This record gives sequence, structure tokens and C-alpha cells, in this order.
Amino acid sequence: LDEPTNHLDPASVDVLTDALAEFPGTIIFISHDPTFLARIATRVVEIEEGNARNFIGDYEYYLWKKAQEFDSIKETSEELAGGSAPTSSGPTRAMVQQVQPKGKGGERRDLTKTQARLEKQISRAETEIAEAETKIKARESELSDPKLYAEFDRWNLLHQEQDGWKRDLERLTARWESLSAELESVKQQLVSMG
Repeated sequence: LDEPTNHLDPASVDVLTDALAEFPGTIIFISHDPTFLARIATRVVEIEEGNARNFIGDYEYYLWKKAQEFDSIKETSEELAGGSAPTSSGPTRAMVQQVQPKGKGGERRDLTKTQARLEKQISRAETEIAEAETKIKARESELSDPKLYAEFDRWNLLHQEQDGWKRDLERLTARWESLSAELESVKQQLVSMG
């Protein structure tokens, strides 16, 4: 996707972001929207001056690494100030803009948006879990019918399908637990901000 949020209103951006967050596959996108990046990116490839650098981690991790590099370049520049000119051209303007810390208001707003997104995803996961549990329970009742034992191939097929549903339920439950832990962390951050 190339700049997917450019021509969208905020509500549409939220819908797109939620849909992409739910997508189980890989998405490659280009964006200069830091909020979108923070909500979706799980890996960042920075392309600057013809060079590509891979950052395994989310957008916040990328910003943290860039801040570390910026501090390192700044220290090196200060050490060399008395001697020869530094060989590095220093951080780019884009780097400096990206590593500037957000104000508390912006950080709180981002956390509140993240909280709302997580609550929506948790609600969706809970609905899917309930549906999966209902299907499994109905299938267990169907499989317990003694008449079905006479049709072993059919019983086996139904049993395999049920096993697939159980695996799906385990995956959904793990996702729900992960989202719940993430939501709890966001809530604690909001409380600590006062």
C-alpha cells in the first residue's frame, strides 16, 4: 500500500487501521503518517539516500533506535568539535523530527486511541470465541450420537473438522489474552500519566 491514509478522513483511517490490524498476513506499505505507523507497523524498513535498513520491531522501537543513533552522532560531533570536522553529515532533518518526544497531550491521545482499538479487537475476539465454543459444543453433541458410529468415514470427517475448530479456539483465546495484556498495559500507562 502506498500512503494508504493520504485521502481518508479520520474515521476511515480508523476503519482501515482496524482492518489491517486484523489481517493475519503480511502487508507492505509506505506511509509518512506516524500515528498509522505506530498502530500497524511490526517491522520498519527505512530507505534513505539509496540505502535500506531493516528494523525488526514496531514503529516505537524504530524511533527509539533512531534516537539512540542521534545521541551517538551528537556525542561524536561534540567530541570532534575541537579537532577535525566530523566525517558524518549528522542526522537528517527527518531523523530529528521523528525523534522529538511528543508532548503529554499527544501521547495521551495516542494511548486513548490505542485503548479504543484494543477494546474493539477484544470485543470482536470474545464474539468469535463464543461462536467457536458454540460450534464445538454442537459438534460434540452430534458426534456423541451412536447412529453416527456406523458411518466411520463421516464421523472421522466431522471429528477432524471439530479438531480444526478447537485449534482455532486456542488461537483466538491466545489472541484475546495478548490483546487483554496489551490493553492492561495501556490503561496503566494512562493512569500513570494522571
